[in-house]
Amino acid sequence: MTMTNNVKTPSFVKAQELLLRGYESLNERSVRILELARQEDWVAVVQEESLYLIDVERLNRMESGLVLDDDGRERKAALLEHILERDCEVRKRLIARREELGKLMGISNGGSAGQVIEASQAFGQGGPQGNSPAGKL
Repeated sequence: MTMTNNVKTPSFVKAQELLLRGYESLNERSVRILELARQEDWVAVVQEESLYLIDVERLNRMESGLVLDDDGRERKAALLEHILERDCEVRKRLIARREELGKLMGISNGGSAGQVIEASQAFGQGGPQGNSPAGKL
């Protein structure tokens, strides 16, 4: 949908306004996602991100064939700039969380492996005093 000879038809104005409201809603959702990430509520972050992706897909469908006027493009660009700034911070927090979990998993796996090695050293290769079924073969 485009403007006709630089005249904004009522349907164009309505379509553009609906689209921009969608971007404002997406902007508000990005605020919530960032707040949740700062609170380290990762389950809620994932839930909000899922809804965010649904909103993005809906906006893509709404925007198909719609050419915004200058004011609409400026408004959309400002909203996207705010969304992307928050998205950057959320990503940094998610990466830090992933690294933290990786370290915890490394400690956990390392601890388990260390315990297995200590146990095998305590019992020797054949188990306690070589009395394992494998030692009798």
